[in-house]
Amino acid sequence: MKVGGVVSDRWLLGIELNFWAGSVGGARPSAHSLYSANAHFYPDPDRAFFLRGRIGLADFDLQKEGFGAGAPEGLGPVVGLGLDSTPSGNLTLTPFANVLVGIFDGVSSDVLQLGIGLTWH
Repeated sequence: MKVGGVVSDRWLLGIELNFWAGSVGGARPSAHSLYSANAHFYPDPDRAFFLRGRIGLADFDLQKEGFGAGAPEGLGPVVGLGLDSTPSGNLTLTPFANVLVGIFDGVSSDVLQLGIGLTWH
């Protein structure tokens, strides 16, 4: 989920929340970055391709017997790219790829995120 606004014809700024959860080797890890500052940069304002960067807070929770439970917090940078496509006047489809990283004390959580965003405006 994200919210923000247009700063110029090349820059969009906002805040964003990403959440990831899954199971690995019998453990239930989850990692998410919270309320991160988000920037989209369009190298050519006449084109739909953009680069993005984000920095915020990440936490990691691993629940498995013998490991205990806890949620260390750390830095949560994100880099990515995408392409805006407008098939109709009010709908924008945005395929994207992001690399989400959680940097913690002794623990790392790295996620490749592929998806399609839908924006109705």
